[in-house]
Amino acid sequence: MRPTAVIAAVLLIWTTAAVAGDEPGRWSETAEFSFVATGGNTESSSLAFKNTLIGSWGKNAITVRASAVRVDTEERRIAVERPSGQVTVESPDSQKALENYALNARYDRTIRKGLFWFAGTGWDRNEPAGVRGRYVAELGVGKIWKDEENLKFKTSCGATVTRQNDVTGVDERFGGLRISWDYSNQFGRSTTYTNVLIVDQNLDETSDWRADMQNGLAAAISKKLALKVGLQLLYDNEPASEELDLCAQDGTPIGEITVPLDELDTIFTVSLVVNFK
Repeated sequence: MRPTAVIAAVLLIWTTAAVAGDEPGRWSETAEFSFVATGGNTESSSLAFKNTLIGSWGKNAITVRASAVRVDTEERRIAVERPSGQVTVESPDSQKALENYALNARYDRTIRKGLFWFAGTGWDRNEPAGVRGRYVAELGVGKIWKDEENLKFKTSCGATVTRQNDVTGVDERFGGLRISWDYSNQFGRSTTYTNVLIVDQNLDETSDWRADMQNGLAAAISKKLALKVGLQLLYDNEPASEELDLCAQDGTPIGEITVPLDELDTIFTVSLVVNFK
């Protein structure tokens, strides 16, 4: 579960297209610098960075996305055993730093107008949600429903292979199904709304599914700059667990306990967007 595997996949896709004789065409890049406020498994604020590189030539398209979030403060959580026997989770103090990284690459190849197949790979680390490292490979087909200047909408469905390592040391591998859509609508000359939804289903355990929805509203300042507000919702129906120190009511450590993390995380961003074309 290394980001270098994603980089290797990008290079493989590039080489395959070159051997096929397809000459590179249009390239664009978008960088976002954000202030982040998180809720759910972390209650904090930080700075974040996102970068999207898109290239298209002939029947081919490749998209590479990278993101990084540095959380400067994190609540330290412990479990406290009450005289009644009930266990509650508390945060007596805070400590520095959690990090959230993601790197994804996807290659699309047109079959005929409006229909394409794709192959992708991705890696992410989200320790606040209990994920130390997750690697996903996917293969599937998609449909372009709208491809106009001001309105774009496409859906895709594919098979996935996932390897996930949790902060508690659990290492699992499973096959799955991924369904997604990508929607973009420009209002007037300067305002654009985007919505991206990805739903992953674990086929080995049907109750284990997760969803990632990203909403964005951007207002152009100039041809190169825009201001963007975004809301990302991360839902895991069977979230990972974390190990906490178990303390008596007076604070005396008496052992450890494993508790499930929250199902829903929210990430609100206010970004300065820089477009390179």
